[in-house]
Amino acid sequence: MQARTVFLGGLLAVLGAEAGRADCLADFNAINSQRRDTARYAMEVSADVLSPEGSVVKHMASSSLFDLTDGLRMKTSGLNTQADFILIGEEGWTLAAGQWTPMPAEQRTLALQGVVADRYVYDRDARDFECPGEAAFEGKPHERFVFNQTVGVLESRVTAWFDPATRLPVAVVSNAEVNGYKVVATTRYRFDPAIRVEVPR
Repeated sequence: MQARTVFLGGLLAVLGAEAGRADCLADFNAINSQRRDTARYAMEVSADVLSPEGSVVKHMASSSLFDLTDGLRMKTSGLNTQADFILIGEEGWTLAAGQWTPMPAEQRTLALQGVVADRYVYDRDARDFECPGEAAFEGKPHERFVFNQTVGVLESRVTAWFDPATRLPVAVVSNAEVNGYKVVATTRYRFDPAIRVEVPR
């Protein structure tokens, strides 16, 4: 009888944990869904590569503007992997030698793979969601969601911070490790109804 009780107790614990994860994922999907009243925003990304000793060996920064009031309109600059670009619907342009030129189809496809236009926080290939509740981020209480995510070759531990009043994202902090080097990236959100992304001249 005791063994059966222990087994049933363990089963209930597992089922309870699975239900908790499902509720957590539902909560994250709800708060992370794009809203039409906040469809214009900027994202500033700052990333550091740290040596095994903890010193910064490389710093990277990029920025993106989004105007999703009528389909996808985005402008990204500062990426290490590709030139500045603009995407509007199915069309794209890239900046080369100070001139905007039509983006090649394969580059446009690659750029679109990194966009999740119906959600604020990029959550493709995310898993193992946790909802530890509110905590202080930069001195203010924020709602937080924690998950693991695979992006390219990086396995990252991600914490997404949301304003509990507006239910909008404030920042996303991801931590990854490759060959003893740590990669720490912070994405900050700024919502601004004045943001516009237009076809380049």
